[in-house]
This record gives sequence, C-alpha cells and structure tokens, in this order.
Amino acid sequence: MKKFIKITLWVLLAVVVGLLLIGLVAPKKFDISRTAYIKASRVAVWEQINPWKNHEHWSPWYKKDTSMKITIAGTDGEVGASYAWESDEMGKGKQTIKEVKPMDFRASDLAIEGWGNPSMITFSLSDSAEGTKVIWRMQGENGYFGSIFALLFNMNKMMGKDFEDGLGFMKTYIESNPASPESMPAMESKPADSSKGK
Repeated sequence: MKKFIKITLWVLLAVVVGLLLIGLVAPKKFDISRTAYIKASRVAVWEQINPWKNHEHWSPWYKKDTSMKITIAGTDGEVGASYAWESDEMGKGKQTIKEVKPMDFRASDLAIEGWGNPSMITFSLSDSAEGTKVIWRMQGENGYFGSIFALLFNMNKMMGKDFEDGLGFMKTYIESNPASPESMPAMESKPADSSKGK
C-alpha cells in the first residue's frame, strides 16, 4: 500500500512539474489570420462586417447554433457598440468595437468566458483585382493555461478553420446579394458641358 501511494505521489509530482515546464516554453502570444477575395465593392463588404446585425449572414458560430441568444448594445457599427452571445454550444462572450475606419478597418475586443485574457479582432479591407481583399485577424496573449492549450492543440488550425468558413460564408452571401443602391455612396453630380455641340 505504501509503495502504491509513493508511486502515485511521484506520478502527480511528475505531472505538476511537466505542466510547469510546458507553461514556461508554451507560446505566450498568438496571431491568427485568414484572407479572402470577394467579387464586390468595399462598400458591400463593409456593409456586412461593420454592423453587428449583419454578422448572422456569415458568422460560422451563428451557423453552428442559430438558436444562440444575441444582444447588441450601443449604436450598431460605431465605437462602443457591443455584440454579446450566449449559447450551449458556443459558450458565452462579448465583442466591443474599439476602432472604426469606414470601408477600411475595424477593431474590436473579444472576451470569451473562461478564456482569460481578451483578444483583439480586426478586419482589414483593400482593393484587389478580384474586387475586395478581406483580412480577418485575431491577436492576443495567452494566460498560463491558455499557453498550455496552445501548445497541446493547434490553435491556428482550429480557429483558422472557423475564419475560413466565415469568410467563405461572407463571400457567398455578398456575391449573391449585391449591395442595394441606397447603401452605395452618392456620386457627385456635375453640370452639363454647354460647350458641346456648338
């Protein structure tokens, strides 16, 4: 019996030491991004990215659980507006817009219950030969247990797959639903050239 207890204690000690060592060498930061090219104007893409209300059209997590409870607070699409969710499958969390550069860039803080440190989520838009280039990125720092998780599991692959799916859903939705005329920026009108035809 004493021998069994001794072996058990040594095993537990080895596990604790192993976890401590893993925590020391595990990555302290993460940076995950995916890119998509959408055959549409930046206006059309921005219309789906900036307002929280339109994320249900392409969010990979919403599509996994369409019954999730969503609460949008603040002026949607502006700094300070938040998107909170609660789901049996997707857990509980909240995103809050921190920076907005219309048609170009948006940043938000992401806090997921049980994940520890918040992350930064950004969308960057630029013109491309295909239409609009979209980069969806997540950056942050791992806590101790987050570092262990990142080392044991391929976080880039796991989260990256969701980003790829989401960008794919976004591309399909936007290319199938062109921006409405009223959402397009007004064109500057110019007076007719009266010299023509003289």
